[in-house]
Amino acid sequence: MSSQDSPLEVRVQAWLLGPGIDGDAAQYERARDILLLGRTARIPTVVDAGALPLVQATDDGGNAHLVLTPHAGELSDLLQRCGVAQSRAEIEASPLAAATEAAALLGAVVLLKGPTTVVADPQGAIYTQANGTARLATAGSGDTLAGILVALLAMGGSDLPTTAALAAALHGELACSAPSTPLNAGMLAGRIPAVWASVTGARPTRE
Repeated sequence: MSSQDSPLEVRVQAWLLGPGIDGDAAQYERARDILLLGRTARIPTVVDAGALPLVQATDDGGNAHLVLTPHAGELSDLLQRCGVAQSRAEIEASPLAAATEAAALLGAVVLLKGPTTVVADPQGAIYTQANGTARLATAGSGDTLAGILVALLAMGGSDLPTTAALAAALHGELACSAPSTPLNAGMLAGRIPAVWASVTGARPTRE
């Protein structure tokens, strides 16, 4: 997201809320404003990490433009705020059921991160992705996934669940090349052009 300008003063194709806002009251309020704005503007919005507590359950379609990207612990917190008691361990044991329930309850697409990533939407569509490896369990990996997802949405990915599933697949592929090389978030991001080219046939560019 734009970290400086007012949400009312910028033109965007998609928003990303959450990464880096923990402990920053001003950015937290900007994220809240964008969520409120999005209910009318319907701009695709990825909600990750520190912005997830801002999401409330709705049955009026007000969250239809959202893609939530929690891990199991964050999803447990989200569900508990909505009156559904599910522990992290229970969600990890049944990720598909948990993501499906959360999507229906919250009225938003849910991308539940884990060894098998599950994407569920309120209408019942489900995608699973398990091409990633344990090497993706590194600091900043979730931010990389959120960045891939918002970039795809900004490029015109209008079908939120399938775009989220594509982002999860691309993210998983980042860990598949050079499997013996240690990974960090910067290395993951650096692999995106080559992985995108391998999937789409596009030629990677260099600046």
